[in-house]
Amino acid sequence: MLRFGLLSRLELRVGLAYAGLDQEYDLSGDEQSLRGMAPLLAGIKWNVLHGLGMTPSLALIASVELPQLASDDFNDGNVMSAFKLAGSWKLSNTFGLGFNVGSTVDWEESNWTPLYTVVLNIGILEWMGAYVEIYGFMPVGEYSEHSVDAGLLFPVRHNLQFDISGGLGVSKNSQDGYGSVGISWRIPQ
Repeated sequence: MLRFGLLSRLELRVGLAYAGLDQEYDLSGDEQSLRGMAPLLAGIKWNVLHGLGMTPSLALIASVELPQLASDDFNDGNVMSAFKLAGSWKLSNTFGLGFNVGSTVDWEESNWTPLYTVVLNIGILEWMGAYVEIYGFMPVGEYSEHSVDAGLLFPVRHNLQFDISGGLGVSKNSQDGYGSVGISWRIPQ
């Protein structure tokens, strides 16, 4: 994810990811393996409120996925959007709590899928942090997907961070699990 600050409270976001997906269908027993670049994500984040004490920090996030820039395995030609309200509280010098509520939008099918996340951030050491998160999607007329994940964050410098995470599905319709590694670099002005 590349984030560029336009104004003190507004940033542009562009994200690109390599993805892999292995599926086995219950009824047929068929297996499918997909690999390649996921759709390009473009969006904005507007920081609405800087929290203090019991008042959370709040931001509005809007994004769109551009399938034309994805690998064939992940390009179904359908433009997806997401709208979220993101919030966070600093509970202490060690703990923080965050949340997202919103929806993804499938414009081709005119479907809105509500989503949520709740995350507990933990400052373990000066050079390592962690988080535990529960999240889900609740499509109308279908089974909900609920998952949990956790990760470790390693800030190397004030503008460079490495991370590793993994998660598991906790509902029948969720993916079995995932693993991820990442790097975040804040480019000096």
